[in-house]
Amino acid sequence: MDKRIAQLRKQIDEIDEEMIRLLAERIGLVEQLGQLKKELNLSAGDPEREKEIIDRLEKQAAGILSRDQIARIFRSIFHATRKIQE
Repeated sequence: MDKRIAQLRKQIDEIDEEMIRLLAERIGLVEQLGQLKKELNLSAGDPEREKEIIDRLEKQAAGILSRDQIARIFRSIFHATRKIQE
């Protein structure tokens, strides 16, 4: 295999590992949020908050990912983390 391909793949692998680390950190915060919501008798889901996040990230990712791509990625994350909060 070409060394340039191997180097790029190595960099991608490192980014993937960092994304997992960040998701684990996010999950830790979601667990805390879920506990607080239980104490306050609030539902786990917050569609308005999810829309705010997608809107904010769409602006940040302008020209990199479409709104639909951002929404699909983060709705998947929201779904997975909502299960943690419940």
